[in-house]
Amino acid sequence: MKETACLSVEDRAAVDEELAPDTGTFDGAGDRAIISAVKAAAYRKDPRSVAKRASHAVNERTVSLRPAPDTMARLTALLPVAQGVAVYAALTKKADTLRAAGDGRGKGQIMADTLVERATGVKGGVSRIEVQLVMTDRTLLQGDSEPARLTGYGTVPAAWARKIAVAGPAGGEELKTWVRRLYTAPATGDLVAMDSRARLFPHGLRRFIQVRDNVCRTPYCDTPIRHDDHIIP
Repeated sequence: MKETACLSVEDRAAVDEELAPDTGTFDGAGDRAIISAVKAAAYRKDPRSVAKRASHAVNERTVSLRPAPDTMARLTALLPVAQGVAVYAALTKKADTLRAAGDGRGKGQIMADTLVERATGVKGGVSRIEVQLVMTDRTLLQGDSEPARLTGYGTVPAAWARKIAVAGPAGGEELKTWVRRLYTAPATGDLVAMDSRARLFPHGLRRFIQVRDNVCRTPYCDTPIRHDDHIIP
């Protein structure tokens, strides 16, 4: 088990001996209970290694975003346990308070809405942030069904894209929508240029690269674009 990975072979054997002197020790126990018992035994056998492992783990804290079905996304945070528990407790407390006051949303919905509002400082979480939504003029103006693309996410339905462009996300503030024309090659449909009001060339070029490529151009890599200006790869 990964809970004993930091222990020596001798200490792992000692954990086995402590937890399973006979085969019936964990009869009826679930996975969570077994993992907890192994973790506690590992802490007792070599607390120094466990503490060192935990100190390194703190440096791995991060936030990631993954697309989910039906124009949803999974925002995941890897945090030190104290911070993670504190964030979850604060969101839970807010949800319980609002529901007690008669809020009709579900507890999970309130927690999600509160997280977005507190992280962005804006109800709905989208205004004040540039969101690059790429669609054809027919989709935007003529009700066409050609899907659009949200930079950093992927393909989205045409109707959803129009709604976001015109009215903003559900429950959010009205968006200030800026339209930038994109020019494509007639034969292939590849993006070749776009409007830019920016006086500084690099900023417009950066936006164009992100809209044009959508993902990293390294062969066989399809991760979201993170850097645009490396002279040396």
